[in-house]
Amino acid sequence: MMMLMVKGCNDNDEGKEDEEEEEKEEEEEEEEEEEEEEEEEEEEEEEEQEEEEEEEEEKKWRRRKEKREEEMK
Repeated sequence: MMMLMVKGCNDNDEGKEDEEEEEKEEEEEEEEEEEEEEEEEEEEEEEEQEEEEEEEEEKKWRRRKEKREEEMK
């Protein structure tokens, strides 16, 4: 009988350890997902900024072109 009780206690400890490991893994996965989301957001922001800069450059180029055309007239 004593062996069964001791074995039962060990099983509970192993179950707790498994649960703790699962919780740690879930937390790590959540952290990784959050980091990935943050990286994606940063990349999107950088892309948007680059697009805005390109648009500004295009506007400047058009203005210069228009000025030249006006001067030619």
